Amino acid sequence: MSRTRCRVLLPVVALLAALSACAHTKVVNTWRDPEHQGTPKKVLVHAMAMSPTVKIMFENMLVARLKERGVDALASNGVLPDSMVLDKAAMRKVVRENGVDTIFVTHAIDSKDIETLKSASLSYAATVYFDPEGDFVMTAVGPTVVPETSSSVEATVEHILFDVAAKKRVWVLQTKTYVWDNRTDEVKPAVDLVVEHLRADKMIP
Repeated sequence: MSRTRCRVLLPVVALLAALSACAHTKVVNTWRDPEHQGTPKKVLVHAMAMSPTVKIMFENMLVARLKERGVDALASNGVLPDSMVLDKAAMRKVVRENGVDTIFVTHAIDSKDIETLKSASLSYAATVYFDPEGDFVMTAVGPTVVPETSSSVEATVEHILFDVAAKKRVWVLQTKTYVWDNRTDEVKPAVDLVVEHLRADKMIP
């Protein structure tokens, strides 16, 4: 392949890779309080997810990204009860004891199954054989394998920045995510999108 052709193809390949990386998570709506000033000093990141793995991955990734931008942050998975119900008393205690001035909450506001199928499974069918003379009983067990299938979900997720002192939302990002099979695959693209818009809206440095 000639150098000229390589120069043309490489940017195209890079662009396709970038597009495919975030193709399943799209922005639906954004809002920023026009009266809000400044950036957070300490953020509590709380993801309300059905999957504990997704919750922990999202929170830890976002905490790491915020710290890279000079914003101190902590993940709720280490300081709050593991529950889909927001424990306000526990939240207030964490905020008070850790000097949190901003709470980041992400939660699904709508979710629908596009296709729901079952995971691979192994079951057993047992048969009992009796000797005609009555001398013995034998049980034969045969495994039955059900092949692994896939599932897909379309979810609308709301990401909120809540100013503790002002006691109100100051920033909202709504995204729609199409998840095929492995929900953890969409965690990093979702975090990247959140950080990108926090920076664009000047909510973080």
